[in-house]
Amino acid sequence: MIYRHREGEGNVAEHDESMFFISSLPTKVKRLSKFIRDHWQIEDSEHYVLDVTFAEDASRIRRGTSPEVSAAIRRMALDVLQRDTTVKDNIRGKRMRAGWDDAVLDGICAGFSGT
Repeated sequence: MIYRHREGEGNVAEHDESMFFISSLPTKVKRLSKFIRDHWQIEDSEHYVLDVTFAEDASRIRRGTSPEVSAAIRRMALDVLQRDTTVKDNIRGKRMRAGWDDAVLDGICAGFSGT
């Protein structure tokens, strides 16, 4: 268990949080906290890209397994766009260009090897 207390800055209130983790690593606090921060940094950066590029948080897909399937498709599309080297643009720009021009879409898909 990790307990965190954050002091508020300006109008932001204080925040207390308890987090629980399961690990086979020895309980060395600094080492574990680095692993946890690294994990959440990756998680947060991917979520940010998915939300900004694909408006994932605004999705209205709610029934059955559709939310999980659409999330998997978004992550797959993100992976394809990140690996693409044919278009020199950010992820949002690549996605927009691929939607506007079939030749760009074909180039992105042809360049994806899946490995």
